[in-house]
Amino acid sequence: MPAWLKGRGERWLKIYEWTRHHIRHYRTTFNIKEGSDRAVLRDLAKFCRGRPTDTVWHPDQRKTDVLIGRHEVWEHIMQRTHLEPQELADLLAGEDKDAYNG
Repeated sequence: MPAWLKGRGERWLKIYEWTRHHIRHYRTTFNIKEGSDRAVLRDLAKFCRGRPTDTVWHPDQRKTDVLIGRHEVWEHIMQRTHLEPQELADLLAGEDKDAYNG
């Protein structure tokens, strides 16, 4: 148990344990060390507008709202997996090599 958690009570301990468990599932699911997992993340980056050059703006406000929602999903995945900037850059840089080749 981390030092900052001591003395905070049972509720904080449950939240901490749930978060640790939750993050472990994301890291297991999106383990970028494996080939197919990298391809899935690259595809999600494209679909969710998670690449640095992507935009979530569209002339149709409804489509903009959909794109914003997709981007929020990408941000959620990135927060849970804690990818290092270099890992994310490497992942996104390889997107053209094997996009839709499976």
